[in-house]
Amino acid sequence: MAESTPPCPMPPGTSSLSPLFSGSSSFDVLSQPPAFWKQYKDVPLPSMPLLPITSPETLRKCHQMKHVGRKDIFICSYPKSGTTWMQNIVYQLLRASRSLENDNNDKPLVLPPLQHISDYSPFFEIDPHWKEDSDETIDKIQQAHETLGYRLFNTHLRHDMMPHSSSMEDFYRAIYVVRDGRDVCTSFYHHMINQHVEDGGFPTDNFDDFFQAFADGTVTFGKWTHHLASWLPQYYQQVEANGNDKQQTTAPKCQILLVRYEDLKQDLKKELWRIAEFLNLNLLLERPQRNDPIWESIFETVSFSYMREHQSLFHPRSVRWKNGYNFIRKGKVGDHETLWTQQHRNKFDSVVQKDFKDLASTH
Repeated sequence: MAESTPPCPMPPGTSSLSPLFSGSSSFDVLSQPPAFWKQYKDVPLPSMPLLPITSPETLRKCHQMKHVGRKDIFICSYPKSGTTWMQNIVYQLLRASRSLENDNNDKPLVLPPLQHISDYSPFFEIDPHWKEDSDETIDKIQQAHETLGYRLFNTHLRHDMMPHSSSMEDFYRAIYVVRDGRDVCTSFYHHMINQHVEDGGFPTDNFDDFFQAFADGTVTFGKWTHHLASWLPQYYQQVEANGNDKQQTTAPKCQILLVRYEDLKQDLKKELWRIAEFLNLNLLLERPQRNDPIWESIFETVSFSYMREHQSLFHPRSVRWKNGYNFIRKGKVGDHETLWTQQHRNKFDSVVQKDFKDLASTH
């Protein structure tokens, strides 16, 4: 039986959209209702600053990626929203599903022990991952994806930069991870001051300087608000279409699952089940989570403590780092409080409101 188009699951609490922020911000953009986001659908956005290892040619290859379908999964986010955690979560779910498929297969494809998460979930938009003489990913990536049974990527591209070519065979799946923007900024600061400047790192360790660049959108990957404005209107449009049982006039190019970093921290098992449902991993979903050895193995390997103890599996290899930097750092909700003053909070609140007001006026 052919797989049906999956619905776009609402995140827990979406009917009222419980706030993600602690309450110190007077304008919590991530708690705004779907009607708020509809006004930003397809709004024109300024160009996005990118890493030196991302060329216009690679962006074209990403946008015109061939043979895209339901076996393509993209972990999408603004940096430091939980990208690496989600890479590991999705990989471990797919690996477990593959092992269950092998139990019913005379010629199983056995995945070797994980050497690095980017072997199976590579950075989508960087030059080294694409062949120079064609629009295909390099052989190493293709071989890993064939073994996994899915093409899995992580990306910080906006929605309009994602695959959208006439050669798409079906929709792809996108898991869009969001996080309190203040924690995003704080984590990104620690990330960028430890990344070599020649590879796109930030030139000074002064937090006020980084905060201003983050607010201005001159930091790599641009404004956090613009990234949200690119993805969330697409998500809520699909939610509305499914909720109202509407027939879309054209087939969607992607199906989106919205996952909140804070929800992962609060109830990881519940979020893992949501993700497995979205990915249609039925063999895994047939097993109860409680006291099941396969689920227990997943819980262990996606835990923050496991990832901290196995830093080498997750430390990015695409850029160079300063000595002594631990990529898996704290993962704490509310970590911005260690650096932010009330002046930072007020400025952030003002910038977020202005960004969305300005975008609305350009539509």
